[in-house]
Formats: sequence, C-alpha cells, structure tokens
Amino acid sequence: MQRRAGRGLLVIALALIVVITVTDIGIGTSVHLGPLLVIAPTLTASFAGPRLTALVGALV
Repeated sequence: MQRRAGRGLLVIALALIVVITVTDIGIGTSVHLGPLLVIAPTLTASFAGPRLTALVGALV
C-alpha cells in the first residue's frame, strides 16, 4: 500500500509540472506561473528520497 501511495504522489508531482507549464505558456505574458513549479520537487521531497527528488527538480 505504501508503494502505491508513493507512485500516486509521484504522478501528481509530474502532472503538476505539465499542467503548470502548459498553463503558463497558454496564458501568455500577463501572468507568470513559473515560480509555482517549485511545488513539484517540494511535494516529492515529502515522500521520496534525495535521488528521486533531484530527478523531479531536474525536470523542472
């Protein structure tokens, strides 16, 4: 059960990267959502180790 929760949270973190990036591109230059990308590695650090957190951070 613990492994499923970790995978689910990882999917959420990766989905956040995609959603924030696509939304930021779609909105244009009036609003900048790039700083919200810090949420993904922060979320990953709460359930994963340093290597996976660094990988998610590198994706950002």
